[in-house]
Amino acid sequence: MRTAQARAFRKRSTLAERKLWSRLRNRQLIGLKFRQQQPVGDRIVDFLCDEAALAIELDGSGHQRPIIKSLTLIKSWSFMKMASG
Repeated sequence: MRTAQARAFRKRSTLAERKLWSRLRNRQLIGLKFRQQQPVGDRIVDFLCDEAALAIELDGSGHQRPIIKSLTLIKSWSFMKMASG
């Protein structure tokens, strides 16, 4: 279910997401691989880089969750990455 939902989000991304994705894709940012609209726990983050243990969540009209919850998600994801690896 989450994968299908993430795929749908990629198809209808916001202008801000499209602009940032044009700079992150194809390892354009210091050679790091980013993925767009990726499931992490019970959420879907806008951009995810496993190599840097970094999740990016843009705030805007298409996002209904407050930024504090997004920051908590990023911290939790980073902790999970460190613990597993």
